[in-house]
Amino acid sequence: MTRRRSLRGALHNFLATLTSRYSDFDGYWMLGLVVEDLEGTTIDLLGTSDAGTAATPLSAFIRAAREKFQDQLAKHSIPISHVSSGVLEIARQPAQREGSVSGHVRSGYDVAFTVRARSDLHTDYMQKTTIFVAPHDPSIEVRSTRGSSGP
Repeated sequence: MTRRRSLRGALHNFLATLTSRYSDFDGYWMLGLVVEDLEGTTIDLLGTSDAGTAATPLSAFIRAAREKFQDQLAKHSIPISHVSSGVLEIARQPAQREGSVSGHVRSGYDVAFTVRARSDLHTDYMQKTTIFVAPHDPSIEVRSTRGSSGP
């Protein structure tokens, strides 16, 4: 029997996976490529991958969010039928600030990620994390040599 409260752990792991440096597009950190487009973004995590077939960083990010959400549900043995809704809300702070990225001082944004899910038994779950994201800068960033999730 599946314990729906393991949904809390699935949400935590989803945010950790989605915001990790392993979420890449064409070998570069996906969030750095899309941070300028994230202000006030909401993603239906149970939606179909209708983010388009265009190989853009933003469409890849939306697809990755949906795939990673469903992957974490599976890893926690939670059938999709036990989740009636799943939403990712992204709030990027409008003002840039200085932060350290891989030993470089960069201008970037604090970005809050809040994932909300409701079980089929009408229990609500929520996890939140805030991270610093600097826009992609090809002059100092190195493309990952491992497989990428890009085009």
